[in-house]
Amino acid sequence: MTDYLSLLQDQPSRYHYQCLEPVSLVVVHFDHIRKGYDRYPGFERNGRLIAEAILTRLQKRVEGFQFDSAEQRYLGFMNANPDLLNRISLTHLSSYLGIKRPSLSRIRAKLTRP
Repeated sequence: MTDYLSLLQDQPSRYHYQCLEPVSLVVVHFDHIRKGYDRYPGFERNGRLIAEAILTRLQKRVEGFQFDSAEQRYLGFMNANPDLLNRISLTHLSSYLGIKRPSLSRIRAKLTRP
């Protein structure tokens, strides 16, 4: 999890993250990352790979909101995160998917009908 733009611009993030379960958090100051880039040549490659992964996930998420229906977003989430469905509330899930909770309930009911 990161606010990559905030990191690169050395600006406070506009986002606030809330963890729904206990987590282990590792905080690395960007100056430390820059020093690693300078000191270890392979480290910069890892930074680029991480940046590419972040950009890929971000673009897929944005395109999901642009081109996928609410049902498609729900099915995509189910397929990618089957273990999370029973651990998070429908309120949190509907917020993440960008749909209202009653709409999510209708989608779930439709998909469980024989």
